[in-house]
Amino acid sequence: MRADLPFFSGVVDIEQFLDWIYEVERFFDIIRIEAERKVDFVAYKLRGGAGAWWQRHQDLLRTRGQPLIRNWTKMKTLLKGHFLPLDYEQILFQRFRNCYQSTRLVSAYTEEVLRLYARCNLNENED
Repeated sequence: MRADLPFFSGVVDIEQFLDWIYEVERFFDIIRIEAERKVDFVAYKLRGGAGAWWQRHQDLLRTRGQPLIRNWTKMKTLLKGHFLPLDYEQILFQRFRNCYQSTRLVSAYTEEVLRLYARCNLNENED
């Protein structure tokens, strides 16, 4: 089995970023990597604006004499803070709420509704 960590270029798209985080987490679940190496693996896969932002962030820490980020959970929090809007959950919920079929095929509409439903992390009750 071959698994690879996906690249991320810093595109500001909520779903694309969340998919990338999911893929990184899956990669770490499949490939047993020591915790202290996870940040290096992810940093290597950052491209474009994302790579420049990460390098600048780490350089700023060096300049201040602060320890570099070496923990994947901390890195993931910083990435989310930078590449996701603060209200991204509300944005996804509004997309879900405003989703309608229009002229699309039922299958395309259903696919979008189910995708947005999963992203919004909604729970159905018995009613």
